[in-house]
Amino acid sequence: MDREHLALMIFNRIDKFGGRTAMRHRTASGWRDITWYALGEQIMSLAKALIDAGINEGDRIGIYAPNCPEWHLADFAIAAVGAVSVPVFSAFDTTKLEDIVNRAGIKLLFVGDEERYDRAMSFYLSSNYLQRVIVFDGLSGRSTVPQNQSLADFLEMGRKSKREKDVRARLSHASPDDYASIIYTPGITGEPKGVILTHATFLHQIRSLASLFPLTENDTSLCYLPLSRAFERTWSYFILSRGAVNCYCDDHRKAWEYMLEVEPTCMTAPPSFYQKLYTSILESMALDPAYRQALYRWAIETARVLAIYKLEMRPYTRGLRLRHRFTALILKAKIMKFVGRRVRFLVSGGVALPREIEELFYAAGVQIYQGYGLTESASIVTINSPGNFMFGTAGVPLDQCEIKISEQGEILARGPNMMAGYYKVRGDAIDAFDEERWLRTGDLGVIENGFLRFLGRKTA
Repeated sequence: MDREHLALMIFNRIDKFGGRTAMRHRTASGWRDITWYALGEQIMSLAKALIDAGINEGDRIGIYAPNCPEWHLADFAIAAVGAVSVPVFSAFDTTKLEDIVNRAGIKLLFVGDEERYDRAMSFYLSSNYLQRVIVFDGLSGRSTVPQNQSLADFLEMGRKSKREKDVRARLSHASPDDYASIIYTPGITGEPKGVILTHATFLHQIRSLASLFPLTENDTSLCYLPLSRAFERTWSYFILSRGAVNCYCDDHRKAWEYMLEVEPTCMTAPPSFYQKLYTSILESMALDPAYRQALYRWAIETARVLAIYKLEMRPYTRGLRLRHRFTALILKAKIMKFVGRRVRFLVSGGVALPREIEELFYAAGVQIYQGYGLTESASIVTINSPGNFMFGTAGVPLDQCEIKISEQGEILARGPNMMAGYYKVRGDAIDAFDEERWLRTGDLGVIENGFLRFLGRKTA
């Protein structure tokens, strides 16, 4: 069993999976694989460089970049030296970036490219906190500030460093209660607040997901949602913990293209993504010959009947089971033209999916499992899963998690995945919980047969 720390978890998987592929990313010449061994060498080199750069345990380090392997490389190296990662949404402008740097007291900032580097440099000299900027892609020979470097140069500095013993020493006393990340969110009460998540909260999510979704090193996930958000962050940790391959989508506009190229077996996405996918599937169906369109109509009607039986908790008749098999053959062939041939299931979070989308994918045997959560809960509180789902709901609570509905209809949540508090915001952190440590989510819902049905945000 893993010690409750992300750095220890990833080093364990590096030892276990070695030469297998851990990550895959798109380059100008095609998709490039990164093995677990290569990942481990880079994490250790970057951790040594961070110590040489004066990073102490508890220091806040920012990551301001789109999804890419370097994002996780930085994240795990930060964890390895006992520092705290502070993700910044890659599309944020200079004003929002500077605000988070100041709120969190970011000492070192990783940025994705030279454009983001220029944004950071616009306030670098006047910042009371920011001391160093490292650029994932670019900057070699361009910086006029000696301590600002490209990631390649910073890694080389780490490879030459003698600090491995120092990294190992910090790992030896790593604690589950150490802060893993501070994620800035509008929060339950409006103004941006830094949600403090410990290593224990993330490891709870990983263990809970592992008990629900039987993934192995033969699976592949497309990392589509921003890693700066808790949902994809948690899901990607889970993917890597299983030894599966994480493929990075650096541009959401290329998601359809990437899906057909990497053929993921699973992935997470918001309801809007599935709405567009559903619309594209229906448009494609409309272009097929009349006899196939008749088959699609029959299959979609079957999907509706299957959902009714499921909602009414009625067992499928022998005829309906046979009908389901034929429906799956008809619909899955069409869906695979958009998501690849290997897809097993998909995960959705946020607002509820339209019923017809859920029904279509269920009937095709490519189920979309809806979940519910928020940043303050390390992203997931409830989720549907294989063998335990209900249409139109966000599933049941994760292991050791509890939910209830207040007299005002608000969803209240409690469990080991809850935040440690808001960073440097004491009063509001206390107000987020009631006297029994139930998190006031600010969302409305009902519980039906143990399943949470999300109804929307609470209004003032």
